Amino acid sequence: MRSIQALCVCLVFLSMVAVRAGAAGPLELLVDELMAATLDEWRAPGAVIAVVEDYELRLVKGYGVADVATGKPVDPYDTLFHVASVGKPVTAMALLQLYERGEIDLHADVNDALRRFQVELPAGEMLTAHHLLTHSGGLDIRRIGRVARSPAELAPLGDYLAARLPPVIRPPGALSVYSNHGYALVGFLVEEVSGLPFADYMEQQVFAPLGMQSSSYDLRPELEARLATGYGWAGVQGPPEPLVYQRTVPSSLLRTTAADMGRWMQAILDNGELDGYQVLRPETARLMLSRQFANHPLIRGRSYGLSQGFRFDPPVYLHSGGTAGFSSALVLQPETGFGVFLSFNSRAFAWDLIGGLLGRLEGRLAPYEAPAGSTVEVDSRRFAGWYRGADVPLTSVERLGSLFDQVRVKAAGPGAISWDDRHYQAIDPLAFAAKDGSSVVAFGEEEGEIRHFLRRGGAYERQSWLRSLPVQGVTWALFLVTFAVTIVLALRRRRRPYSFTLRAAALASTAYLFFVATMGYVMSRELGGEGSLAFGPTPLLWFS
Repeated sequence: MRSIQALCVCLVFLSMVAVRAGAAGPLELLVDELMAATLDEWRAPGAVIAVVEDYELRLVKGYGVADVATGKPVDPYDTLFHVASVGKPVTAMALLQLYERGEIDLHADVNDALRRFQVELPAGEMLTAHHLLTHSGGLDIRRIGRVARSPAELAPLGDYLAARLPPVIRPPGALSVYSNHGYALVGFLVEEVSGLPFADYMEQQVFAPLGMQSSSYDLRPELEARLATGYGWAGVQGPPEPLVYQRTVPSSLLRTTAADMGRWMQAILDNGELDGYQVLRPETARLMLSRQFANHPLIRGRSYGLSQGFRFDPPVYLHSGGTAGFSSALVLQPETGFGVFLSFNSRAFAWDLIGGLLGRLEGRLAPYEAPAGSTVEVDSRRFAGWYRGADVPLTSVERLGSLFDQVRVKAAGPGAISWDDRHYQAIDPLAFAAKDGSSVVAFGEEEGEIRHFLRRGGAYERQSWLRSLPVQGVTWALFLVTFAVTIVLALRRRRRPYSFTLRAAALASTAYLFFVATMGYVMSRELGGEGSLAFGPTPLLWFS
């Protein structure tokens, strides 16, 4: 057994299948070098990659093993990977097909198209497909119960969303905050409008026409049998991860191959056309490769299905995906017809690898530079404070895990702020550029008050002094000290009656200790990704 595992580790560094025979070209040699370093760093058992250059599929290749125990090599045409959220832009493509056929209005209320249930909205507000596609629908975050342990536990998509769709907690269109349930609702709109189950629609209208014969949101046995075995952060040195099945199917459950994703990239980069089939009209395909929403005009935003990245101008568009045992990424650059898809059957970060490949675009695209602004006189003190991530649950017990998810913005002199050990200078009344020109951060204002701290891919909500991290920390310390003092006094007064004050202190401290233990439990499970709470509430939560 040990000899087999040793062989598997060696195979990690060997490519198994290439898109063509013959001597490797410069692109393949570069990928081999970058992939060997990435697999070694993250101890990943295997990986696949597809690269499109100048609108043509130039490379499809597999590395390492699909299963450590058997030593089965990765085949980029046959081995399926669970790409999780990389399926979101594929889902977006389906809804855009219905839009261009005139079957849904992207800017009309989604409740007009929903028959199974209605989304409850604040008075006077409207939730649209445009909001959902740009993560600006205002939905709360919900993680508990989003994952199933087996396909048998998966309810029909409409039933799940009718029971578990998070409430709308912000005005739709006000702020872009990443939402798995928002994209699950996109997929359910495809069901409601087309009259077909979501997975069937994807098979008939997207996968089959594009020749993506090994892609599915449905859990067909013949495809599941070809799914790579996933591993955790320990990679080849750890045990396999159990399969998980996200109930937010359209946003999270795509299984596919590198070859299939290579064809999908070709189609979306080449104005929605592949091998004579127009999966989207050119003007519709461009909606997926152009900015459709941003939290501030001077920061990079989102297209339909993808996020804008830095480094180049015009920008790249990207999406990543992570789930138990798998990590994936997708990067597209429309002006040069460049695309990269890669996936690992372990938890790994591959942005260094992607950065190395994006180096091939240097000289063809201008480097990103922060927007130049004239000197702006602002009082940087009005931006200073503590901000909590907006992508945390607010209306359920899950909020216990976000009490300390805060960042601090400091005033750093006239017209300057600092954040994350970097200094930014004002270029706009509400925007600041890094001094090296590499990025921009901004702020959201409501009724003359600063409410949000904004950056590419992230939004944070300002906290009052009472909810700020220092006050939360002091509160914890006081209760813990009270608990400790109560214990000491109780031990010293074992044979004497307890005073009312001592009893009250003991009761308060014990209650708070239970609160601390509960929150720690929630945090540990949530920080563990798809831990036990992701599958549903546990008995301890009913008391929290």
